[in-house]
Amino acid sequence: MNQSTPFSTETQIDAETGWEVIYLLYQDEDPDQSIRVGIVPKAGSNMFSLQLGQDELLWQAPSIRAVQKREHGNPVLYPTPNRVRNSRFTFEGRTFTFPPNWKEHFLHGLVHGAQWNFQSPRADEQQASVMTYIDFEPGHELYDLWPFDHRIALTFTLEKDGVTVRFDIQNRDDHALPFGFALHPFFNYLGDKSKTVMCVPATHHMQAVDLLPTGGLEPLDGSKYDLRTPVSLDKLHLDDVYYGMVPEKPAWYEIRDRGIRLTMKASPEFTHVVVFTEIPEFFCIENQTCSTDAHNLYAQGLKKESHLLIVQPGESMSMWVKYVPERI
Repeated sequence: MNQSTPFSTETQIDAETGWEVIYLLYQDEDPDQSIRVGIVPKAGSNMFSLQLGQDELLWQAPSIRAVQKREHGNPVLYPTPNRVRNSRFTFEGRTFTFPPNWKEHFLHGLVHGAQWNFQSPRADEQQASVMTYIDFEPGHELYDLWPFDHRIALTFTLEKDGVTVRFDIQNRDDHALPFGFALHPFFNYLGDKSKTVMCVPATHHMQAVDLLPTGGLEPLDGSKYDLRTPVSLDKLHLDDVYYGMVPEKPAWYEIRDRGIRLTMKASPEFTHVVVFTEIPEFFCIENQTCSTDAHNLYAQGLKKESHLLIVQPGESMSMWVKYVPERI
């Protein structure tokens, strides 16, 4: 570890799996303001740990191997965030079918359990970073399910005010590539649930039946779903999709009895948020570039509501989410 700057990186080898565990570190003069980020490339490139001082903000897995599952840390959801109705959709005359893993539906995409490649972590006086990636190409284990020749990459960059997760996609195929991308953080309850509040300044709630959006957009005025002003989590029972997010109004939460706030800034591509509060141990605020079941909604002509992103052959696209933890 290089102590000449406040930023450094550290790579550990997990004894059970042999997988690399990469840490990005910022050491502040005030230890309570220091930040440590942990990433396991071979467990879905999951940013499984986000610490502010000694406070761990993310729900922890019992082992590094368990990080590969989709219920700890901050799983990566691509190319289909959340649920796909009946595990299939059609785009430009091609039908794509996935193995059902939630009733008859497909949940949380293809890459949260995949082994990602990575480049050597780097640090300088301003930041610490690491890039992970998957090349979808013939011979890759996921190519048959998502047969587009392309690269997806995540770059985790820690600065003194927080960590940015940038997603890049390069389409090397002859077909247009339709996708959604999301991060699914499982946040710890670190204090009294009644004193933990969240704010999601969306414009609409998405109507849903059996947790699958219909495409209908419902106004928030007078609605039980209205999170545009801070709401205590002990009053919330949600597994819902919100629409109309803009960079100027990011989602955030505060653990008021612990003096912690986390803001989730995002680029304009992240028009949707999923809020989940149905488990006692954690809650989720998930920045998404699209609606749940986006591909099927898009096929119905609901382009605005689905916000499915399409990268044309030979083109690239980039987007980001930044987690800003702070003491209040």
